Amino acid sequence: SGPMRGMARYFADLGYPCQANTNPVEFYTDLVAIDYSSLEAEAESKERVEELAQEWRSFRPASPAAALNAAKAASGGKASSPSPSPRQPRARLGPIQRIGGALSRFSLLFKRAWRQVSRDKPLNIARFASSLFSSILFGIIYYKLGFSISNAQDRLGLLQVAAVNCAMTSLIKATTAFVTEKFIVQKERRSNAYAVAPYLLSKLAAELPLSALFPVLFGSIMYWTTGLNSDPARFLKFLGVLVVESFAASSLGMAVGSFASSVDQAISVAPSVAVIFIIFGGLYVVNVPNWLSWAPHTSFIKWAFQAMTVNEMRGAEFSSVARRGVVRTQTGEDVLENLGMQDATVMGGIRALGVIALVNYGVTYLALLLQKPRFEEVKPPPPGNSTASNALVTAAAPAPAAAGSRTRAQ
Repeated sequence: SGPMRGMARYFADLGYPCQANTNPVEFYTDLVAIDYSSLEAEAESKERVEELAQEWRSFRPASPAAALNAAKAASGGKASSPSPSPRQPRARLGPIQRIGGALSRFSLLFKRAWRQVSRDKPLNIARFASSLFSSILFGIIYYKLGFSISNAQDRLGLLQVAAVNCAMTSLIKATTAFVTEKFIVQKERRSNAYAVAPYLLSKLAAELPLSALFPVLFGSIMYWTTGLNSDPARFLKFLGVLVVESFAASSLGMAVGSFASSVDQAISVAPSVAVIFIIFGGLYVVNVPNWLSWAPHTSFIKWAFQAMTVNEMRGAEFSSVARRGVVRTQTGEDVLENLGMQDATVMGGIRALGVIALVNYGVTYLALLLQKPRFEEVKPPPPGNSTASNALVTAAAPAPAAAGSRTRAQ
C-alpha cells in the first residue's frame, strides 16, 4: 500500500479530485461506499467501486517485504514473513484531562450551534414576524378586556389561545430543525467526533436565548393590549410561564424528531400529538373520564393554561348589572373552582412544565444514544475470488509517482 500523502493525487488522476473545503475522510469514504438510496444510485456506485478496484488491482505495486521475499526465493533462500511491530499501549487519561477534553468539545459544539442559530436569519425573521403578528392580532380581538362577568370567559379564551399559539410555534420549529440536524450528527458520530451528551447540552444552551426571546416578545405586546392583570409581578410570572412552555413544546419536537426518519414524517406526527394536548388543555374538557385521568397531566398546554389562569384570576372580581339594577358579582376564585383549579399555583404549573421538558430531553438523549452508527460487515473474500469492495477496504493508495501515469480517460 502507498503512503497516505499520495491518496489525493491517486484519486485525482483517476478523475475523482477532492474539492477544496471538503473533508477528505468523508469524501473518500463516500467514494468507495455503495449508495442504496435508489436503484440508479446503487447501480452507479457499484460500477464506480468496481472500476476503482480494477484500477487498484492492475497497478498495485509490490510491497518492500514481498519484493524481499521474492528475491530470496529466486536465489534459493528461505522466504520469511515480516513480523508486525508490537502495538504500543495507549496512555490512560487522568480525570483532569478527561474533564478538559469534554469541556473543549462542549465549547466547540456550543460555538457551532450558536453560529447556526444566530446566522439563520430567514428563520429568525419568520419567527419574529409570527410572534409580532399573533400578539397584535390577539390584542385587536381582545382589546382592553373589562371586568364584567362575560369578560371572565373572554379572558379564559385569550389565555387558552395564547398557550396554544406559543406551544405550536415552538413545536413545529424544533421538529423540522432537529430532524434535518440529526442526520448530520449521525454522520459525524460515525467518526467518533463527539458523544451525544455534549452535543445535546451545547444545542440546548445555544438555543436558550432565542427560544426565550420570541415568547417574551409575543407575551409583552399581548398582555398590555388586552388589559390583563396590571400587577408587574403577575406580568413577569406570565412571561415566565410562556418561556417554560416554549421549552417544553420544543422538547416534544426534539423527541418526535429523534425517532422520525424524515421531516415529512415528523411534521405528520408532531401536530397530531399536540392536538391531543390541546383537547386536554384544561378549557375544552374539564370532567375527564376516570380511565383518562392521567392524560391531562402530560399536556404542557394544560399546565401553561392552568398557571396563567391562576395568575390572572386569583383575587379578581367581576360584576355586571342585571335587570332592575341588580348587581351580580363573581370572583376569580369562583372561576377557578368551576375549572377545578382552586388548589393550583403558578409555580406548580411551571414545575410541571419543567418536568415535561426534562422527560422529553431524556427521551431524545436515549433515542440518539440507541441509534448507534451502523456499518456493513466486511467478510473475507473466497480464495481466488476477491470482490471489488474487499479490495478497496484492504487497499490504500499507491505512491504519487506510481499514480501519475495513470490518468483516467475523460
